[in-house]
Amino acid sequence: MIPNLIMAFVLIKALNVTGLLDLIGRVCAPVMELFGLPGEAATILASAWLSIGGSVGVAAALCKQPATVAGFTAITIVMLH
Repeated sequence: MIPNLIMAFVLIKALNVTGLLDLIGRVCAPVMELFGLPGEAATILASAWLSIGGSVGVAAALCKQPATVAGFTAITIVMLH
């Protein structure tokens, strides 16, 4: 699980430096807003389909502000599905 976490931190940093994370956030914001999540949460959901460890790393790397209970519930449901 540790390699997945480290890779997730590196990928999120690379997306942030290149500006792609902001682009993903703007594109996905309308859909993610329905779940009470910021647009960048789409990267968490996308990584959850690949690896639970990776999605935990992405969630930890993106943790800028406290999330809502609804947001945590939506992310958890998708990650476990």
